[in-house]
Amino acid sequence: MISGAYKTGILVKRYASVSDGMGGFTNTYSTSSTISGHIRTMSGEERMSADKQTLYATNRLYCDSADITEKDRIVDGSTTYEVKFVDPKLDLDNTVRFMQVDLLKIE
Repeated sequence: MISGAYKTGILVKRYASVSDGMGGFTNTYSTSSTISGHIRTMSGEERMSADKQTLYATNRLYCDSADITEKDRIVDGSTTYEVKFVDPKLDLDNTVRFMQVDLLKIE
């Protein structure tokens, strides 16, 4: 398994609306989990296309099964990415072997 090459301390940040204490809400990202994984830069030829809509991704995260959605952000050190597409890779018995997550670097 490729998990031997994984880096620890990658943060999954989940979008949430929280009360501002004055009757309104503030939208924020807060850490939902910390995972281990490998983030690699994608080349221009690897741009993803799905449902006739092109998804622009700059990087790809490989990790073990984790709770990651397309509304999340991934933070690795000082670099932040938007999650664009989550693709769980399944074994023959439909258990998740690992996840491939396409990311767009934003910071």
